[in-house]
Amino acid sequence: SRVSLDVRPEAFRRDSQRTQRLMTTTAWAGSCRSWYKTATGRITNNWPTWTLRYWLDTIRLRRDDVVLHPVGVPGPDQGVASGAEHHGAGPAS
Repeated sequence: SRVSLDVRPEAFRRDSQRTQRLMTTTAWAGSCRSWYKTATGRITNNWPTWTLRYWLDTIRLRRDDVVLHPVGVPGPDQGVASGAEHHGAGPAS
């Protein structure tokens, strides 16, 4: 079955704070101009260390950090999915 997901705000904040803390030791933290820095100096690169470390950090989701939403499943206010009546799942006509 298919799902979409949302990252929980607290998980986003935790990761953002960790990333910004680790970025303080990179070349981007200096006075350079870079596409990785906003006008306020925030570094927007999404990984502060080795690419392999980023891959390892993102290969598996922490279940508590996300909310999963079924895709294509009708909600209580959406009624029966089209075609379901032909399989005995819909209301009798």
